[in-house]
Amino acid sequence: MPAALVRGQADTQSEPAIKLACYLTMLTAQRRMTIVSARKSDFVSLDELDQWGYEVPNFGRDLNENYELLTHGAIWRIRPDSMKSHREHDIPLPPRTWAVVEAAMKLSGDNSPGLSPQTRKHRADKLSDGHLSESTLSHIFAKAGVGFSPHSCRKIFATYADGDLGFDISDTKLILDHSEGRAADITEAHYINHPALSRKWPLMLEY
Repeated sequence: MPAALVRGQADTQSEPAIKLACYLTMLTAQRRMTIVSARKSDFVSLDELDQWGYEVPNFGRDLNENYELLTHGAIWRIRPDSMKSHREHDIPLPPRTWAVVEAAMKLSGDNSPGLSPQTRKHRADKLSDGHLSESTLSHIFAKAGVGFSPHSCRKIFATYADGDLGFDISDTKLILDHSEGRAADITEAHYINHPALSRKWPLMLEY
């Protein structure tokens, strides 16, 4: 991830829950509504993937010989109602990204199903969904003073992945949900090394 993004958020004075949502935006390059509407049940750690029908023996070994076996991370299965494309979208979460999600889960408390509940009571009472607003993320990014918006993170992700990391634009599109590429065989989609996921993992690990 470009260092300027991290420095800008680290220097910003904001509530921890909001800052974590900003970090998740930067680390995953997902849209604002996708971030703020995420539910805790949308995430599952690698050691619990069998509950989603995935098989994970020797996970990571056939992604790339340079990557060690992953033992800490997760899959974020984004619900269709949280996506602009209105279809399910799986995002691999490497250890540092999963750590952000785990911190947000802990901070939000046991009574909140959402990952980023509204932190101001008078606003939460007015919202049936109870999560942070999209505008909150935009406000905090502007306050950071680095010249980036949440949407800019998507453009930066694509540019950085292609130009600096050397990934193909088709791989970045899989993360940005511009070209998900659904499997013809539904059984194939329930394996951790399904073609789309195996292409997403190396990129997310490098970014």
